[in-house]
Amino acid sequence: MMMGEGKVGAKRNSLFYVSILLFWFAQYIYMPFLNPFMSGIGITATVIGAIGGVYGVTQLVLRIPLSIGASLVSSHKPIIIGGLFAVVVSCLLPVFSHSWIAFFMMRALAGVSSSTWISYTSYQLECAGDTINSRMGLVMACYMGGISLSQILGTAIYDIVGINGLFYIGALAAALGAILIVLTPFRPRFEKKENKKQFDWSLWVGAIKNKHLWMCSIIMSIGWWAMFSSSWGFTGVFASEKLGATSVQVGLIAFVCQMASVFISLVFGRLKGRKLPERALLICAFVLLGIYCVLSPHCPGATYLIILQLVGGAAISVPNVLLFANAGRELSSAQQIFSMGIFQSVYSIGITVGPIVSGLIVDAAAGGFTIMFYSLGIVSAIGAAMVFFFYKSR
Repeated sequence: MMMGEGKVGAKRNSLFYVSILLFWFAQYIYMPFLNPFMSGIGITATVIGAIGGVYGVTQLVLRIPLSIGASLVSSHKPIIIGGLFAVVVSCLLPVFSHSWIAFFMMRALAGVSSSTWISYTSYQLECAGDTINSRMGLVMACYMGGISLSQILGTAIYDIVGINGLFYIGALAAALGAILIVLTPFRPRFEKKENKKQFDWSLWVGAIKNKHLWMCSIIMSIGWWAMFSSSWGFTGVFASEKLGATSVQVGLIAFVCQMASVFISLVFGRLKGRKLPERALLICAFVLLGIYCVLSPHCPGATYLIILQLVGGAAISVPNVLLFANAGRELSSAQQIFSMGIFQSVYSIGITVGPIVSGLIVDAAAGGFTIMFYSLGIVSAIGAAMVFFFYKSR
């Protein structure tokens, strides 16, 4: 007996969303502890920043070619499975060596896997219709939820299994995610025999010319600059070295930030079809992000820094949902995959440049952490100004 379309759709959604959770769980289970671990074995902040930056470099290089390639295949499934396989390999690489080269290669390959996020998001945009904010809210909730769960587990067991144990768990989670994608009944984008007819350079050129797409991409890049340099970058190192934070407290810093992001993303997921004051929400988000960055170096203890993560996590979730959902809103459904290629490639600039510049500041300046956090506050203020002057709500 064949499954009804409703049952197929339910199975497709449930397995797909769980695979998103596992995809990000695998990549982030070790992240709260990676930078403090590298700092502890003598790797400088400049090199740590470069290792963090290479994660963005590979995405910057691969996102657009992957968007073109994805437009030529009838299903996103092979690309997603390939990305999960890359996660497995990236997690296993540093098990054999704790040299900076091994960590550099690991994060470069993690960037390759994250580049395939374009197929996850494009597939949802192709299926979204009028529920685009709601769908992207759920996608981002699974994204942030996977990261949060990884940090709960990582925080609980890091002192027991060490960094290598977290690498093994990440590889296992990614392998399980790949199995779930194999079992997921993807809806075909078009018949295979029509592949050669699908790629149209005029669609790509039209996406490139869209000003709203570029503005959303640049604004998101600014947001990631701040977050990949702070909560997902040097905040853990700062807490460990300057505030005497334990490994549990370092894990909680990342976890609380993610839980705040999950909560806000779920709120958006419940707002099906509702018109939102996007511009006002984005401005508020970047103002809060700036406040979070400026206050971070003045926390008198790790507990205060953990509480402050509620502000940073909530702030970054707003552009993460709204800009993902609306970057390509002026483009046709056939152009959505190209819009995601441009959007995700451009925002990778912030993921790349932010940690590199922040690492240089920490190493080069007296009171380097304080100056770094202040610089991120300025970056956030620039993001708020760009939204105010250039972003137009739907």
